[in-house]
Amino acid sequence: MFACPNPNCAGNILVEVDAQKPATTDTDALHPIRCSYCGHAGFLVGDNLHLVFRAGQEFCFTIGSAPACLIVSLPAESVYAYQWLGLSQEALARHAAEWLLLLGYKAGVFSLSPSQPKFAGFKTYLESRVPKFQPHVA
Repeated sequence: MFACPNPNCAGNILVEVDAQKPATTDTDALHPIRCSYCGHAGFLVGDNLHLVFRAGQEFCFTIGSAPACLIVSLPAESVYAYQWLGLSQEALARHAAEWLLLLGYKAGVFSLSPSQPKFAGFKTYLESRVPKFQPHVA
């Protein structure tokens, strides 16, 4: 369980279980989630988020074997804004794609920008996903 990605909510996300869903579909890679407080719906993805190609600062991801793509563009200001985490550009784009899935998007073209409302809670999400850097003091 983790916090809802809706910036106006403090509820917890629950993974939904659907007994009616067939076991072998292209969307098996996605797990539907719902906030217990505000009702926000989105998706969790395990290891089935695949980088298909990179063209400059654009990263195209697919989920499982589904044909739809999530394309994440990393403008220079976003690379600079998140450089303190020490992530590669591919890792940053992958986390952005995971965030978009949590918000409920399964396809589209998105520009990672700290000023965009879609990415309002992205910094907190990143901080929860990336291990804290602990300097070694001798």
